[in-house]
Order: sequence, then C-alpha cells, then structure tokens
Amino acid sequence: MQKMGIILPLLMLLTLTVGCTIENKETPTSAVESEWNLGLNSSLGHSFTVPTGSDLTIPITAFVTKDGVAAAGVSVSFSTYDANGYYDANSVAVTLDPPIATTDANGIARSNLEIIGSRGEFQLSLHADVEDKASDYAYFDLTCTGTPDQILISAPTNDLLVLPDQSGEMTFSVLVVDSGGAVLSSVPIKFYLAPTDSNSATFGTLSGPQYSGYDRQGGKTSIVFDSRGGLGRQKIVVQTDYLHWSHTPIRSELVFGVRQINELAGAIKLNLSPNHLVASPDGLVSAEAVAQVTTLDHRPMPGIFVKFTTDFGALTPSNVTDGLGVAKATFTNNFASGVAHITPIFRARTSATRTALLWRRG
Repeated sequence: MQKMGIILPLLMLLTLTVGCTIENKETPTSAVESEWNLGLNSSLGHSFTVPTGSDLTIPITAFVTKDGVAAAGVSVSFSTYDANGYYDANSVAVTLDPPIATTDANGIARSNLEIIGSRGEFQLSLHADVEDKASDYAYFDLTCTGTPDQILISAPTNDLLVLPDQSGEMTFSVLVVDSGGAVLSSVPIKFYLAPTDSNSATFGTLSGPQYSGYDRQGGKTSIVFDSRGGLGRQKIVVQTDYLHWSHTPIRSELVFGVRQINELAGAIKLNLSPNHLVASPDGLVSAEAVAQVTTLDHRPMPGIFVKFTTDFGALTPSNVTDGLGVAKATFTNNFASGVAHITPIFRARTSATRTALLWRRG
C-alpha cells in the first residue's frame, strides 16, 4: 500500500506534464499566402487588318509567376469576349486552341486565338486565369476589308519636267478595288521605287499613308514623289501588305520619267471659282484654283510642277500640270475672313495672281 501511495502521485505528475507539453505544441502560427501573377502577350501585336472571309491565327502566351518566380505545371484557362463582355458567334467564328494549357519550366502557357471567316470591324477581349489565383485581359482590334483584286495607279503626266539643278514633285493617285470594281478602304499597302532595267537605278523619295482610301475622297490614296534632283525613268510599285495574313500580294506598277528642260518660256493663267466667297461667322468656305501653263504660242505644257501660294488661308496641294497643262489646288479660308492673293508659280519664271474676297455674313 505504501508503494501504491508513491506511484499514484508520480503518474498524476507525469500526466500533467505531458498535457502541458501537448498544449504548447498546438499554439497556432500565422500562414503566409503566396503572390500569383499572370501576364498575357501576343508576338503579333493587338491590331490587325485582313480581307473579309480570311482566317487569322494569333499566337498567345501567358506568363505565370508565384512569389516572383516562374511557376511550372500550372493550368491556365483561356476564353474570349467582345468589348461589351460577350461574344456573338453568329458574326464570326473564334476558337482557342487549346482552351486550357499548362505552363512549362519557364512559367509560360501557349495557345492560339483563331478567327475564322473574318468580317466587319470589331474588338475581342481575351481572358486568361489560373483558378482563383490570378487573371489578365488583352484586347484585339480587327478590321476586315474586301478582298483586293486590282490596284490602279494614275499620275497627271508620264514625264515630270524640271529646270537644271532643280527638283520637282508629282502626286500619284492609288485605288484598291475588288473583283466587282468596288473601291476598298483600309487595305494595308506599301510602295517603293524600282528601276526599269538592270542598268538603271532609282532616285527621289516617296511619301504617303500606309492604307488605301486614306484621303477619304473616293477611296483614293495620294503618294507624293520628290525627284530630289534626279533624272531618268523608273517605276513606282504599289502592293497590298497584310502582315498577318498569308497571301500573294496584289501588285501594280507605273513607269514615269523626270526630264530636264533648259527654258520654261511660256505663260501661266489662273482662274479661281468662285472668285467671291461669302462665309457665315467663323464659317469655312473653299474655292478651286485652276492654273494653266502654256508655251508662248499657247500650246499646253504638261508635266510642269506648279506651286500655289497665298498670303491668307490655305492652298493644297501644289501639283503637276496634266495633258492640258492644267494644275489644280483647293483654297480654304481656315474659318477666318480677309483678302487672299493667290499665286501659282512654276520655277519662278512667270506667275499670275488672283484675289479671293472673303467677308463674314451676319
């Protein structure tokens, strides 16, 4: 009995000690949450122009990190919406291949945004997410044009005439049309100068917009050539330039020349229609300035660069005379009133001046 009296208190003490030890181990500690990030990217950019009915494939990458380190083996889901938050499958077919992808050792998941039978003009929103950890959006703008069939290039003359040691300018008009002859706007184009044969070289510069229909006047595009002192014959080449659509470019070319003449003995006449312009307060009015360059015996002189100047308002553009020796420009008052003295000049040899009278009404 004496031994039992000693053992029982020892067992009670041991039990209390163990209980205290267990209680201390169960003391909770605060957990640190991981930081996830996801970024969407497209190697082809986010704005595309393609012919109506064509297919477009846009490679997509999603980069996933966890605590600032690339996360491998993570599942990424892709989905598409238009700018209003939904997608109308009746207008154009859009698929993602694959819709779910797993990140590689570099934390990158890949998919392809495929647009089939493109038409119209719209914006798509691409969404990617890693469960409820991270997400990102990317927007893509798509403009669909008609299918180009032909490019038409025209010039006021086949030969630009310049004085010794002088340069001249000439404006080419470009139209892109479909098989039915309809003029197409927003078609990407590129243009350049090319030699007529292997023994010649190009000279001068070209400047102009990179899309058809840019001038908003009958769907044409104006490309300006500056001879920069060069002489000879060469050609301008214009072709379609859909960067993200596999196609054979539609191409057209026009041969032209720059010739030097020693004298511009002749006369220049100018007509302004209308001659008197009436504008409302702060109104905008315009008139057409028509200059004709002729020889002394009144024969038209084509290919002469005529520069139009005015001391009031604006005149655009300076141009080259056509087969009738005529060059035209448009005068606008720039929302002001006053008296304009309009002068067409060809290489400072002869000139004529007409006055446009403008006053406010009201």
